[in-house]
Amino acid sequence: MRRTNRRTRRGFLATAAAGAVGSIAGCQGLDIDGNEDALERLEGEADLDPTAAGPDGWPVEHGDLANTRSAPADAVPEPPLSVTWTAPFETHMGLPQPVVDGDVAVASNWDDETFGVDVGSGDRRWTASLHDFEPQTTAAVADDAVLIGSRSEIRCVGREDGGRRWRAERYASGVDGGTPTVDGDLVLTATALGVAAFDLADGNRRWETRFGLAGTTTPAVVDGAVFVGGNDACLHVLDRETGDLEWRRNVDGGVDAGPTVAGDTVYVGTDAGSVYAFDRDDGSERWHSSVAGSGIESLAVGNGLVCVGTNGDSLTALDSETGTPIWRSGSYRSTYANGPVVGDGLVFATVGLGAGFGSGISRHRDRTLGAFDAVNGEVVWRFDDAPIRFENGPAVADGSVYATGTHTGDNERVLACLR
Repeated sequence: MRRTNRRTRRGFLATAAAGAVGSIAGCQGLDIDGNEDALERLEGEADLDPTAAGPDGWPVEHGDLANTRSAPADAVPEPPLSVTWTAPFETHMGLPQPVVDGDVAVASNWDDETFGVDVGSGDRRWTASLHDFEPQTTAAVADDAVLIGSRSEIRCVGREDGGRRWRAERYASGVDGGTPTVDGDLVLTATALGVAAFDLADGNRRWETRFGLAGTTTPAVVDGAVFVGGNDACLHVLDRETGDLEWRRNVDGGVDAGPTVAGDTVYVGTDAGSVYAFDRDDGSERWHSSVAGSGIESLAVGNGLVCVGTNGDSLTALDSETGTPIWRSGSYRSTYANGPVVGDGLVFATVGLGAGFGSGISRHRDRTLGAFDAVNGEVVWRFDDAPIRFENGPAVADGSVYATGTHTGDNERVLACLR
């Protein structure tokens, strides 16, 4: 049950902070530990709409088919959060983000199994042991099916039991791209040469469009159009039914973040450190902004913001209409899987450990989950409770945050639910 006074309190804080940002643009701010160099207030002012709608659940890698990585206000829990359950799994590989659909959360061990967990109890419902298949992507859930990719193929298993359905070989490009998404009866994924579409029922290939270089992003699918970025420094927009090119626009580097479609605008981030906004229908450029001297790895668009995560450990908030930078935080930690989530005036992401933590911890363990105030960029909460360290961006659904992490004591890997 959500607290009825939350909107009034959050709205008051947002209004007050927006005024403060306007008066100290370009000044340094303090993070949760009082570090002055972690937060930079820039020239823009936040004009949030925290009540904006978002997806139900988190069934695909970036939350919805538009790749927004946003959550509706009534799905966002109010920090501080605590762990309600953990589901252990074994792996010697990485920790992918889970996806959530209804009463099941799905993840893999990036090794040889994919599994489904009950979101209420954390009990494992099923395990798909795929010893001839190495899952390398985030899963996607649709109807009664779960899709997951490797470097060379896509597998489909049952949502209720993990039973094998079909496999499509030699098309998915793996961990550097090729995470599948599902739109109705169609499965779409980037490939080693472009993008391909498969029939959800039997895995037959419907079409394949080649760019000449690898598709590098999870496709976004909105109103009959497929948006995908590639190593060819282009945003490609294709017809959903045929794969025919509708329009294409060049950018200043490989597209590693997005495409994200919000309203009538599509956003992409490049490995050259730029964010571009294009008109969704005709591809005309609306703005572009140089964010940092490092590559952009993730975008979250919602509440009037474009939240930009870079591989140089910075998180920047831009005005979604103009591209004007509002704040930049050095408390963010780069992640090899997924990125921030924006909703209800908060930005959930991986952040550095607080003062007094992290001594002797490896680079990928010097981080945990946290939440930024979307208006001013201050870290308002961080999960500092030992012994779990969360290393990658979360999924937010139905009042809970789901993430994978590691017990620092015994190195056990877990899928966790926080509320």
